[in-house]
Amino acid sequence: MLYMKDYGETYWVFPFNFNPCLTPVKSFKTLSFETKAIDNIFSVLNSSLFYIFHTTISDCWHLGTWHLAEFPISVCDLQIPLSKKLSSSMKTNRIVRYDKRAGGDIYEYKIYKSKPIIDEIDKLLASHYGFTEEELDFIINYDIKYRMGDELNEE
Repeated sequence: MLYMKDYGETYWVFPFNFNPCLTPVKSFKTLSFETKAIDNIFSVLNSSLFYIFHTTISDCWHLGTWHLAEFPISVCDLQIPLSKKLSSSMKTNRIVRYDKRAGGDIYEYKIYKSKPIIDEIDKLLASHYGFTEEELDFIINYDIKYRMGDELNEE
């Protein structure tokens, strides 16, 4: 099962392979896949390559199942061994705070802190598609100043 968050965060699509305990959400979907493909799907959906694809064909606010169907890849043919590492990073890089209006804790995931792992996923995808180093560089750095925000300046 994948959990998808898309509530107005326009610089990341937020797929999780664990229940992210998000509250409150305006749009939250669960998607079921074959167990053997779920790690690859989770990795691909978190890639910068999928982000470019999504921002190119969508309104950048919503993620529908048709976006997934249109992405040109057979995830069963891939070997992306980074899903557990990415999932762990997402869990580690979250902030939990109490919100009186929500009546409980709110989990805020700092996905940008997982960018080095996402870059590794993009390198595997670049190899799969036969992208050049220049194309890979474009993918990894696409929209970087907006996706990373002030954290980019801290590096």
